[in-house]
Amino acid sequence: PSWLYSVDQGATTIWERWNSYTIAKGFGDPGMNSFNHYSYGAVSEWMFRYMAGIETDENYPGFKHFILQPNPDLREVADDEKITNVDASYSSYYGENILEGSPCCTGYHAYAMGLAGDGLFQ
Repeated sequence: PSWLYSVDQGATTIWERWNSYTIAKGFGDPGMNSFNHYSYGAVSEWMFRYMAGIETDENYPGFKHFILQPNPDLREVADDEKITNVDASYSSYYGENILEGSPCCTGYHAYAMGLAGDGLFQ
């Protein structure tokens, strides 16, 4: 199944097993049936860190200072196979940090950023 299979089954978190619950069969084996399983959620960290480029600065915990370095998809593939738009936000103690990015012309990308109150970025 795809990443949205669990969502189609009513999930609001990432499950340990694809068939933890199905509309047709109900709950799966409770012995191994976490409904909030981090290992499959690790893809989210990759999307924040590399696609959106929202990176922590280990010298300033809590995103008081963070590094913003989005990585546009520059692969030589058909446009319909590329990641062409990335919108991401992270709510920290200091407020919400937002990045919206999209291609604007050959080789260039446009980004709009909203930064939290006292937050700094590099």
